Amino acid sequence: MRELTFSGFLKRYLQDLSGLNGENLRLLAEKADSDNPRLKEPLILYAYFAKEETTAKRQFANSSLYEELCVFLKKHKNKEEAIKYLRKKTQIDNYQRVYKSYVSKRDKYKSELALKKDIREEILLELKNKGLSTYSVAMEKKLNLNKSNFYSFLRGKMDCITLSSAYNILKYLKEIKN
Repeated sequence: MRELTFSGFLKRYLQDLSGLNGENLRLLAEKADSDNPRLKEPLILYAYFAKEETTAKRQFANSSLYEELCVFLKKHKNKEEAIKYLRKKTQIDNYQRVYKSYVSKRDKYKSELALKKDIREEILLELKNKGLSTYSVAMEKKLNLNKSNFYSFLRGKMDCITLSSAYNILKYLKEIKN
């Protein structure tokens, strides 16, 4: 699975906050001005990181966000400097909160992956210790597993099943008496 990019996160975040499917900056800016002020910071960050400066300024021309975008552009001449600012831990502002949400979402996958690997090892150990076949577990109706995904997971493909499914399998195996 590809790693989540900041621009990709911002695009999805804006869609979730606005209820709009597209990435039309002008429409989003109107929504931020009228009834959804929570769009302001993620929208400015999206315009800064995902769009060209002239395009962003043109799209924000009739919005109150134009001034804020210009201030942000003056403060942060390049993207590396802006990222350094967003990573700062002192006096967290709304821009930094958006970045913190991104980091949390980005790293969630990594931590889930490590957890799934540990659970997989425990499942394999339980199967071996109890002398169970993978087929018998895959056929268990109450686990509601996709057999192909389960076998792929046991072979090491971690993104085939969800974390909750992996937990349920392990829980089921631990409940079985020898």
